[in-house]
Amino acid sequence: MPTGTLYDWHRNKRLPHGRKGKIIRCPELLYVIGALLGDGCLYQWRITNHHVILVGDKLFTEKYAAFAYICTNKKVKAYIDRSKNVFFVRINNYELYLLFQRSRKDLGVLRDLIHEFGEGAAIHFVEGFFDAEGCVKIIREPQRKTPKICLDCTNTYVKAWLL
Repeated sequence: MPTGTLYDWHRNKRLPHGRKGKIIRCPELLYVIGALLGDGCLYQWRITNHHVILVGDKLFTEKYAAFAYICTNKKVKAYIDRSKNVFFVRINNYELYLLFQRSRKDLGVLRDLIHEFGEGAAIHFVEGFFDAEGCVKIIREPQRKTPKICLDCTNTYVKAWLL
């Protein structure tokens, strides 16, 4: 291995195997993780590309892209997949990839992030998760003067998280 490469790894100028991306640890990172736990997926292509992908509607993906920009300090954009008529955001960031992967396996990672930024920052996680998986229902019943408003949130992994 060339000495220059080892020196660059030691000085954090480059990462091993071309892995890219750092994350900035800030409260907005909780929104990103919450949204990813709702509508995100991981994709590794070859050894150097570690993509974190989020799929949703236009407003949600644009909001997620804005929060992801804060956390990665890299321009992030929402794109449309015209064949499926959905928007998506793809980020090639190794640290975010690992953090998302760990948070899916162990909720202790999420708990540690909330403790790191304070209990008030947990609202970012709830906002991201609700944007991904939630909806607002308005129920009109004849016996009520005012309609009932219900917040609904559904996720496949919630049962596994609670166990």
